[in-house]
Amino acid sequence: MPDGGSLGKRPIHWARIHARLGEIGEATRYLEHAYVQRECVLVLLKAQEWSDPLRADARFADLVRRVGIPRSIRSDVPGRPELA
Repeated sequence: MPDGGSLGKRPIHWARIHARLGEIGEATRYLEHAYVQRECVLVLLKAQEWSDPLRADARFADLVRRVGIPRSIRSDVPGRPELA
């Protein structure tokens, strides 16, 4: 994992970067680090567009379950009515 202090990036930021690059394994690894560090932003995982490529991954589904995000939630985001 890159030194968070040198770049000022938390694991959730690295997860976002890797997810956008299509690097699912790396993104999931950083999400696990974020979970261990109890990053509060994890509760928004299903509402973040950058997490779309991760949704089919069983590790992502497991993380979402552990964070406590409901299986099906509605959103007021245009074009994204169902984020389940």
